[in-house]
Amino acid sequence: MTAAFDTDQMMSVALSRLLHDGEIGFIGVGSSGRAHTLVTGLPMMAGHLARGRGVDFDLQIGPLIAPDLEQPPGSWFDNEIYGWRAPALIGSDVNMDGFKRGAVSVGFISGAQIDRHGNVNVNRVRAADGGWKRLGGALALPEHCAFAGRVLLLCDLAERTLVEEVDFVTGFGHRHRGVTRAELGLPGGGPAALVSDLAVFDFAGGEMRLTGLYPGVSADQVEDRMGFVPARAPDLAELEPPTAAELERLAGLNLPELPY
Repeated sequence: MTAAFDTDQMMSVALSRLLHDGEIGFIGVGSSGRAHTLVTGLPMMAGHLARGRGVDFDLQIGPLIAPDLEQPPGSWFDNEIYGWRAPALIGSDVNMDGFKRGAVSVGFISGAQIDRHGNVNVNRVRAADGGWKRLGGALALPEHCAFAGRVLLLCDLAERTLVEEVDFVTGFGHRHRGVTRAELGLPGGGPAALVSDLAVFDFAGGEMRLTGLYPGVSADQVEDRMGFVPARAPDLAELEPPTAAELERLAGLNLPELPY
């Protein structure tokens, strides 16, 4: 009998299966609500799972290099995060320079809008009256998209999130209106995969493609919650659910609750 699991557990397991030996992934801690779960909580869960399988994968969480996930902080306030046990604590200038030098293997990001070519928007969207609605802003998202060895996107599927073309390009994907990463001189690999609440996608040929379905989910269900119809991989199949060992390891990761 398959153990019961929730969406976030399935997402973290699917994400963990995309992590490799010798990589370091960058996680920010400046978001709140569901966005915080997507770009902070889930990558931490995935990294914890990967290391449990023996994968030599490290995380940089904000200014901390490889903090001890076995002993997370008591809260997400700065004074607690900066006191988290880790081999190194670096300054913001060194942090951003690390992106430029290609020191970040994997960037974990989400967005208010993500389009079929992996462009991400967290700055502003078109309002119903034709004007603009301002959003939270970029933080380090452009650096993730420009310089990280590869980008792993996380989101909940919705037509307003998965769009044909973003209203504003905060982070560049593989191409936008005919312009490619190579033409812009961007050295990073760009979006490699998108892990959602129903399925997993890759970017074969620079365009989003449905590659794996969560247990009990159909491709039609996935496409019904998107603003465009992605290609389907020829080997599209249902993904393995979390194992009992994976669920047990996740249960031991006591991340602090958000205060906001």
